[in-house]
Amino acid sequence: MKCHPLRAAIFVVCAARFAAADVVTLKDGRVLEGQVLEDDGKTLKIKMKKGTMTLEHKDVASVVEKPTPEEEYKERLAKLDPNNAVSQFDLGRWAGGRDLPDQAVQHLIAAWKIDPKLEGIPAELTKQDYHLVDGHWRDPDTYYPSIGYIKFENRWCSPAEHAYRMGLREVATLAAARDAAKSALGGGSGKVKKIETRASAERTNIERIEKLIVKATADQAAVLERVAAAEGKVKAASDKLVAVQEKEKPKEGDPPKDASPAMKDAEKKLIAARTAAEKESKALTAVKKTSTDLAVEKSAAQVRLKAIETEKSAAETEIVDLEAEIKRAQAAVDEATAAAESLKAAWEKAK
Repeated sequence: MKCHPLRAAIFVVCAARFAAADVVTLKDGRVLEGQVLEDDGKTLKIKMKKGTMTLEHKDVASVVEKPTPEEEYKERLAKLDPNNAVSQFDLGRWAGGRDLPDQAVQHLIAAWKIDPKLEGIPAELTKQDYHLVDGHWRDPDTYYPSIGYIKFENRWCSPAEHAYRMGLREVATLAAARDAAKSALGGGSGKVKKIETRASAERTNIERIEKLIVKATADQAAVLERVAAAEGKVKAASDKLVAVQEKEKPKEGDPPKDASPAMKDAEKKLIAARTAAEKESKALTAVKKTSTDLAVEKSAAQVRLKAIETEKSAAETEIVDLEAEIKRAQAAVDEATAAAESLKAAWEKAK
């Protein structure tokens, strides 16, 4: 091992160092082990099993760089006596404890070939999932198929266990389908509530329009009365003017006369009556248009409401279908769970 005291200047961590295990000792006495990922001279980032931590240089006492298991293995291999069973066994056991399974098996089998009776070899090879068959150690991929085992989720299991694990997977698949239906049901219920809110708003809108139509109808009746009254005044004023004209009509041979005050007054009243009648006629046209527009608006609102109610009906049907689907899915889950329990019992019995 090499000990590297920290310096104020920036130092570079090489790529090979990243794979090594580093022991960082803090000034408060704590010791951290992991991989130093970055060191910019001010802070030091270390990756550990539970996460990554950034440390201030001022808080770090030292960093000890340890060799990787591969590097240490090479050192130990160089010192190995290949013909000594104990040496082979010790290196194999050490490699097994350093997550170097291939090297571990290689040296353990070498030790066994030299001295099959050396204590500890079978136990260590068994840890590596090797099996002694007819005087030969077989690796998992050779041994398990020969006894009918099946590889499932990167591990070997007996046919009974495999059937049970497949049963559990079926339960999980069916439960996922059920949960998806439940989620959809929740969304469907929310959808219906939103549709109901829109329908309520449209009904309120229709009620508002209907009130306006009632008012417009009353306004139209009132305007019609005023139009009739105005037309009556026009007729009366016209009759009055005709009467004055007849009365003041010059006799044959008499020179023309200027309009008398009575004539002028009758003409003025007729013009005023016609103006008032025209105003009421325009008011009648306006109120009729309002009534027509309101009727069109109400019809459009009723069409929208019908479409919303159709949409709600479809959403409610979808909810009913989802509820039935959930019920069926739950029954399937229950059935698959029961089957899985039976398979588990069979597996336990077969152990």
